[in-house]
Amino acid sequence: HPVIPARRELQDAIRASAIEYGLVPSPYFVLKAVQLYDMALVRHGLMLVGQPYSGKTSVYRVLAAALSRMAQMASASPKNGIMNKNSSGSDTKNNNNNNNNNSEAFKENNTVYTVLNPKSLPPGRLYGMFDPASHEWSDGVLAVVFRKFASDPSPDRKWLILDGPVDAIWIENMNTVLDD
Repeated sequence: HPVIPARRELQDAIRASAIEYGLVPSPYFVLKAVQLYDMALVRHGLMLVGQPYSGKTSVYRVLAAALSRMAQMASASPKNGIMNKNSSGSDTKNNNNNNNNNSEAFKENNTVYTVLNPKSLPPGRLYGMFDPASHEWSDGVLAVVFRKFASDPSPDRKWLILDGPVDAIWIENMNTVLDD
């Protein structure tokens, strides 16, 4: 698979981030991370599907770390003058990409992600529920996270990661969210 020059910096950052995570950055792994990046640029909802321990979680974590690495390199450049710091070891990763060869979608925006296992909650707690006794609506975890993302005035790119097995009980309701 030929290396697209505009992707060289991203691929290098993916390799370095994979090594930091203790992973071997095989060409296939790097390709999958680049494909995830490309898909995230054109789709607002997507799925990583595969067998257990096939690398799905590692791919999105490494991609987020790679974007953070690129942001740190860009913010440390003489053009910006100030180095942004990211907290390491957290499930929140940041990206501030100033590479003009890459898509403008990630340029100068942090990438923040929140991880949730959808099977860890019953549907009412996941999506929200109406209490027939009190006639009150209680927001579910997804509504709380979506509201938090929507009310954040920053231009950060927000990823909500539902990391767990696909189940008809919760995925059916996600169809309208994932539709373009």
